[in-house]
Amino acid sequence: MSPPGVEDLRLKAIRAVLRHIESEGGPAAEAGRGHPQSATTAPPGRRAAAPVAKKPAPAFAVRSLEEIRAERDKKRAAQVGVAARAAPAKPQYDDKYVKKELVVEADGEKLEVEYRVHIPEAALERARRRADERKAAAAAAAAAAAAAITVDVAVVGGGIIGLCVAHELLACNLSVAIVEQEVPCAGATGAGQGYLWQVHREPLASAAWPLAAWSKQLWQRWLDGSAQALAAPAELEYETTGSLLLGGRGDEARLRARAMGLAAAGVAAQLLRGTELAAREPALAELAARGACGLLVGSDAQLNGRRAAAVLLQRCIIRGGPSGRFRALLHEGVSRLCVRNGRAAGVVTPVRMVAATKAVVLAAGAWTGRLVAESGLGGGAGLGSAAAWAAAFRPRRGHLLELAHPPGMAPLTCGLMEASYAKHYAPEPTGSAVDVTFTATASAGGTLLLGSSREDAGFDAAPCEAVAAAILARGAEFLPQLAGVGVGDLQGLRVGLRPYCTAAAGGPGLPAVGPVPGTPGLLLAAGHEGSGLTLGPATAALIAAHVCGRADKLPAWAPALLPRLPLEM
Repeated sequence: MSPPGVEDLRLKAIRAVLRHIESEGGPAAEAGRGHPQSATTAPPGRRAAAPVAKKPAPAFAVRSLEEIRAERDKKRAAQVGVAARAAPAKPQYDDKYVKKELVVEADGEKLEVEYRVHIPEAALERARRRADERKAAAAAAAAAAAAAITVDVAVVGGGIIGLCVAHELLACNLSVAIVEQEVPCAGATGAGQGYLWQVHREPLASAAWPLAAWSKQLWQRWLDGSAQALAAPAELEYETTGSLLLGGRGDEARLRARAMGLAAAGVAAQLLRGTELAAREPALAELAARGACGLLVGSDAQLNGRRAAAVLLQRCIIRGGPSGRFRALLHEGVSRLCVRNGRAAGVVTPVRMVAATKAVVLAAGAWTGRLVAESGLGGGAGLGSAAAWAAAFRPRRGHLLELAHPPGMAPLTCGLMEASYAKHYAPEPTGSAVDVTFTATASAGGTLLLGSSREDAGFDAAPCEAVAAAILARGAEFLPQLAGVGVGDLQGLRVGLRPYCTAAAGGPGLPAVGPVPGTPGLLLAAGHEGSGLTLGPATAALIAAHVCGRADKLPAWAPALLPRLPLEM
């Protein structure tokens, strides 16, 4: 049996250990306090003394062995003039216990105490989960660092605008990376009819007119059959079909005035009525008999937007060559923009950092404003609020139907559009109600493409059968053979989000093309509504001029497309 003083000292040591456990953190404390499972003490090595009860209560100091060793090492280091940096030892874990070592001092006596603290299963599981999360985060950071790339220009968005921009920048001998959250042309252009029309545009009314005219020239140059051509016209299903803008008896004067305006701008247009209209487009014979008229622009064309995107991507890869000047990072959404010292320096994806030494071009359509807002750029001095940025590019959901030509209907020979379609380029958005305007074209494969609708439905791109039924009903007013067609007869139902822009200097409805004031290296190429295919090549030429320092040589109308700041709600 141990002397009474020793037993009393052991009890005091155990109480001190319990107080120490209560006061410290760690897995056991986190779980609602652990419980000491065992404790052993080393006898002080002295003979039995008088009963401890007759002595004053000993004063206890509890310190870990690590603390004592660190203090000893620090004193030794001080003697030789060296600052000690002793790292505390980590607790030793087994499955459910943590091992601790303490020294208990009582009236000059020292006892070394070793004890184990039980860790409840819930706390152990939390500790394991946090350890796994730390390992996963470290592995992801290491993978991102390994996958990081550096290019001259990072283009966010792989739609027709982003692909045109990349194609043009590669021609300037720059290295380019496209970052696309899905696949090329998965947005508005991929859901569209593919028309390159001028018949519905107001000649010289805004910068959109010369932008469209320039783009049309570039498309023709890209498809001219030369060795430098983008592709053969048939590869993109490019056809100069012409277009007809249709109106009723009361629209004749307005269409005649439009014909004169188009002619003054160098675009030949012809007003057709009655038998002339039916002869040009037999499918409209019944409509023509009711007094309809149409404005024909024979030089208008159409192509397959998805084919155009695929060919542009292929040409970008070829232009990039074996040196890797071009990278297509598909299925990589942008987490945020990277800005260093006030300048756009790249983008961050869940996979990697894409550093851009010259510029970051946002061609993300309806998502452009949201990306700026979520990256924290909104709210800066003169930049407008994050909410204003998010609202500056509004998604307008649109439906397009694909179906076989109804029995008894003559195949379409040109594109059709009702005259009121031009209202969609007005300064005010459509509102929450669904607006349906008749358009119809024939695809190269012989199907009928019927549209179209517009509605402010946020970023919801889900198809709606009620909207499809409304498009069919509107189409039957122009093409009576559609009256017997139902939603169940459709071969395809496309849905896209057109980006309506209010951020251009020239006013709402124009795309924003050019550098963002206050953030060097950041450029916008977004907000083309339903005209991305029509305006893409010229937009790319404007962006290339800004990136390559040739902005002073741009046409006089180009500043109307520059992003304006500050933005306001």
